[in-house]
Amino acid sequence: MKQLKVSNNVIRRLPRYLRKLDELKTAGVDRISSGELGAPLLLKACHRNVSQGPGFKTENGVTNVAIHELDICRWRLGMLCRELDALRPGLALPLTGAHREPLKLTLDAAVLGLSGQQLAQALRERGVECEYADPRYIVLMPSAESSAAEFACLQTALHAICGEAPAADVSVTADDPAAFAALAGALEAQPRRFTIREAVLAPQEMIPAAEAVGRICAAPAVSCPPAIPIVVSGETVPPEALPLFARYGIEKAAVVKE
Repeated sequence: MKQLKVSNNVIRRLPRYLRKLDELKTAGVDRISSGELGAPLLLKACHRNVSQGPGFKTENGVTNVAIHELDICRWRLGMLCRELDALRPGLALPLTGAHREPLKLTLDAAVLGLSGQQLAQALRERGVECEYADPRYIVLMPSAESSAAEFACLQTALHAICGEAPAADVSVTADDPAAFAALAGALEAQPRRFTIREAVLAPQEMIPAAEAVGRICAAPAVSCPPAIPIVVSGETVPPEALPLFARYGIEKAAVVKE
């Protein structure tokens, strides 16, 4: 069989053609999301290869297949965010913008007069387990494998919780930026006596967090890695850390043995 060479003319046209497809996809998503055509009945990624062709690479499974399902997941989350915003303004944080991840749904429990842990428990009782909960927020992380039934379960649970919870003043449970600033200043002012490696590998003990002031942190307490620890291994625990330990439910601290 004679092998045909793709002309340069076709290659030059390809990027423009792909850009046109992106424009059509964006226009289609915007039109469906607007509600002009009604609510979607079925969303399905149909780009599935029944077998691996010649030259198939592992990364093709993401770039050629899974990417479509991630788009659907992000779309579903966007629809849910708009629905929740109409139900309780401010409950769902935007999926786009600075410091946002489009595949993580962050809910502000204070809008419902609840703590993040209370909202997580309320969802747990209705069959939904969140990824992370703190005194104010919870984070849910659906994936391309999350089914329509799982999204429906989350939707039903949130509707029920919103129906039971009264409106609340979100300023009541707001984090205090001054507490973080005071901690940062105290940590910066003190000399580091251990490196992270030295502190992690040194003999250590667990003590009540309230008694950790002046001791060398051996292992930071973080609720959901990756996370930002209050005190890092090798740093001396200052008094300014105690209010934040209490705020985030840290009752014990690992410190280097003296």
